[in-house]
Amino acid sequence: GVAALGPFLGFNLLRWRLHAPWSRRAGWWALGLGSLLVPALAIFLEGIAGAMLALVLLMLRVLLEGPGFFNRWFPPGFSPERLSMLPEALVADPWLWIGILIGAVALVPAMEEALKPLPAVLRMRDPAVSGASLILYGGIGGAGFALTENMLSWQPGIPWTFTAIGRLGTTALHVLNGGITGWAWSRVRQGRFLEGAGAYLFAWLLHGLWNAGAILMSGTFLIPLPPEVRAMMLLPALIGMGVAVLLVIGGLGWVLPMLGEEE
Repeated sequence: GVAALGPFLGFNLLRWRLHAPWSRRAGWWALGLGSLLVPALAIFLEGIAGAMLALVLLMLRVLLEGPGFFNRWFPPGFSPERLSMLPEALVADPWLWIGILIGAVALVPAMEEALKPLPAVLRMRDPAVSGASLILYGGIGGAGFALTENMLSWQPGIPWTFTAIGRLGTTALHVLNGGITGWAWSRVRQGRFLEGAGAYLFAWLLHGLWNAGAILMSGTFLIPLPPEVRAMMLLPALIGMGVAVLLVIGGLGWVLPMLGEEE
């Protein structure tokens, strides 16, 4: 329910506030692109980027430390049957978290924010499509992407409640950033390239900061920590994510409609 309902609620809030021309046919077409083609492209490109990042970090670490760090991950006598759980030495390795942060905070947001407004990109040359409609096309591209991502999300070791809250916030963020990048393409259509680039970079930054917070929260469950330390870390993280969700909803309900009125 959370996986399917969240994207439709987020997009319909934006559509209700924006008052832009829209049709059911356009909605299903853009939703199909956002939920099928965009995630497939994202998985392909992110897989390539992730493999390249892992290779660069491994080569850098071998140059700095030598190949002996593998023995800390998989000490002598390590049984392959234990690979169902990540070795503690691997989970606690700072290089692993550096790679995850670089990938999740920089690479993944850069590619996803470039791909999610694909419906807006394909419709931007139509003079009958207004700038406000391009915001909607970008927003529903983000909603479709969130729908597929929600269906595929699974975070082992993390309570379902936290996962559900996180997915609702992430869903709203995808719709918001899709709308922002849809507006960015409307600026590009008018020859305002710097405004378009600035909007894209802003969406990239928002996505990266959200991912950084989600990783820090996940780390409190995955890294072995004393219960009192975990409790101290969780409360600020939950408060921060709650505030972020409210800001994202405000962006959907007020900021994007204001941008649409300028078109």
